[in-house]
Amino acid sequence: VRTNVDDAAVTIDRGVEALNSAIKEIRRLSHDLRPRVLDDLGLTAALEALCYHFAERTGIETKIDASGFTDTLKAEANTALYRVAQEAFNNVERHSGASRLAVKLWSDNGRARMTVTDNGSGFDGIKDGVSGRSGLGLRNMQERMAHFRGLLLINSSEAGTTLTAMLPKSANLPAGKRAEAA
Repeated sequence: VRTNVDDAAVTIDRGVEALNSAIKEIRRLSHDLRPRVLDDLGLTAALEALCYHFAERTGIETKIDASGFTDTLKAEANTALYRVAQEAFNNVERHSGASRLAVKLWSDNGRARMTVTDNGSGFDGIKDGVSGRSGLGLRNMQERMAHFRGLLLINSSEAGTTLTAMLPKSANLPAGKRAEAA
């Protein structure tokens, strides 16, 4: 600082920018760990917020349709579906080259269903991780669904990828607890 005040000011400004960027990233990461909107407003609102922030951050056109969803899931099942969506979004951003992403969330005879579809380049499941050789994110998504005796199906081609997460009725709150929550 004593020898060259101009260079010191530039260095300090760069340091402040880096620190502000790190603070924003830490806030984003801590929010992603347990988004309050998931607890406060439910899965639909949390996924809508995830879509909005994803589109804003990446520039990938993102839409969600949750019009057919009846939110009767246990809190842990809501979290599992949210985490699956988060990981799917990360995969789209990192690997797919997609320009569009769509999420559909619905209930089918008391069973929760969610699809995440992109128009990216797709991938070979055997080579790219579904077989278990790599692809920790895909394996984590499968384990989250398996924990509730649900399924994770992946259909990928050069035209894009569709990930389908399915939870059974047993992932729902008991009928009496649903009335209390409402």
